[in-house]
Amino acid sequence: MSTPAIPTERPSARRVITPQVLVGTATVTGASGSAPFASPMRAANASSAADGATRVAEIVTVMIVEKGCCTVVYDLGMIIRRATSDDLRSLRVTAMRAFADDPVMRWLYPEDEVFLAPDGAVFRSAFAGWVALGEVWCTDDAAGLAIWIPPGRPEADFGLDPLAEPPTPERLERFGILGAASAEHTPDEPHWYLQVLATHPDWQRQGLGERLMKPMFDRADAEGLPCYLETETIENVAYYRGRGFEVRSEWDVPTGPHMWGMYRSAR
Repeated sequence: MSTPAIPTERPSARRVITPQVLVGTATVTGASGSAPFASPMRAANASSAADGATRVAEIVTVMIVEKGCCTVVYDLGMIIRRATSDDLRSLRVTAMRAFADDPVMRWLYPEDEVFLAPDGAVFRSAFAGWVALGEVWCTDDAAGLAIWIPPGRPEADFGLDPLAEPPTPERLERFGILGAASAEHTPDEPHWYLQVLATHPDWQRQGLGERLMKPMFDRADAEGLPCYLETETIENVAYYRGRGFEVRSEWDVPTGPHMWGMYRSAR
């Protein structure tokens, strides 16, 4: 079965990619130190002067102040930004490809013809609701994404996509089992919840995940709040430990996979 493709050309270290919106003040941190950076940034192309191309390669992080604190991460030309409704199709395809062998997702959706349907259709209702909450971060080509739920776990509106098909009764039952098992281990204190971290298989193991988490790590630390997530593979446990999380609990989902709850304290 063919699936929609994610663009295979990523920004190189010698190209400048400029977000559509950059307002407020910014500081650029690079290999040669920090310097003020004018805002808004102006686009440049690959034919820019040599010193400009070198400057792009040095950029690591840009902090943008816009009605609070918003982080845009530049690394070798990469942009991490908030997702919009225009990104939904690409985000769904990335998630479908990333979770094709995920124990939880395939317990919920064991049928290939359902989970691997074109356009990542199984994620229609959830992703529309989560993007509307405003804390979905992605690479500029949507090859990677991080979905965060704010403190208090506000409920997303899963009825925003009119093309989303309602889950079957059997699927609803499994969602209920999963939710009840996870709720027993959810921290009582306010926290940022990492609902989803996904990278398209073509771009895994290239550092996208850590960069995708950084904007909300910065915000959580500034707010003095912890971060929390659930994962279902021992490989992911090791990965998240390397990013500041520690195992806080673990449990078996009835008839489903084993899971770990992981907690990152504010820095």
